[in-house]
Amino acid sequence: MGISSSLVNQWLENIRHERIIQIKTLRFVLIINLIMFSPIIILFYFHFNQIRGSESGGQELADSAIESNVTFQTQLDVDDQYRLFWTVDYETQAATLEVRAVLQRPYDWFAVGFSNYGEIVDADMCVLWTDRRHKIHFQDIHTDNNSFVFVDDVSNDCKLLSARKKTKVLRFAFRRDFDTCDPNDYLIEDGTTHIVYATGKGPVSRVDGIRLADHKHGFQRVQLLKRLEVLPKLASITKMIEFVNSEVSVPDTDTTYWCRVHELPKELKDKHHIIQYQAVIQEGNEAL
Repeated sequence: MGISSSLVNQWLENIRHERIIQIKTLRFVLIINLIMFSPIIILFYFHFNQIRGSESGGQELADSAIESNVTFQTQLDVDDQYRLFWTVDYETQAATLEVRAVLQRPYDWFAVGFSNYGEIVDADMCVLWTDRRHKIHFQDIHTDNNSFVFVDDVSNDCKLLSARKKTKVLRFAFRRDFDTCDPNDYLIEDGTTHIVYATGKGPVSRVDGIRLADHKHGFQRVQLLKRLEVLPKLASITKMIEFVNSEVSVPDTDTTYWCRVHELPKELKDKHHIIQYQAVIQEGNEAL
């Protein structure tokens, strides 16, 4: 039995109509899903951009992001995995410090601060850590005589300026007053300052209660309060003479006095004036 052309046309029209309805329904579902999930997409974008994406244009590891013409630096460990940059502002009585750390794991925590003798006990520190939701925290902490961490809930004297992370490379800058008037805080003053640091596995739920002695830690001695004035250009008649020791290993003690007699050059037999002196450090031993 044959099928009339009118029935065929009606059947094709029904199929086309059903497809149009399906396409419209699919578009409607996509629009609803986009409206529902767009806040999540936006939040994810900003989180990803803040934690990872902003690092794509990061600086070289040996450079500092501190906006100052006069920046000092020192390596904190022998392998130069941790480096400290800083500058001082005598007008506001504050120091700006920046840490560059190559972490063992992407979400490890890192603490840096001060103590009287370079020990991790009774130390005043600032710690940057990541919780299990990958949110970054920066807190003012101090340790007791067993190196257990206590968070300062009264006042946060660690003022975070910036924090950036690219894979395992962490950089963060913060501001710290010389004198915070907090009995648990270290007084930054002239002379030798003992910089202490500690780092451990993250992410963590909290940092208070962590015993820093159980984690990787160390210290470095620096003169934190340095002069910022640019030295004047020396006159052409100025003579520079180096007095150095031969193959001397500096002992691992707090202070070492090393005396040696040197004969002055013959051209200095007449009266001269010393206008400047400074240490001569062999290349590769700048941490001294």
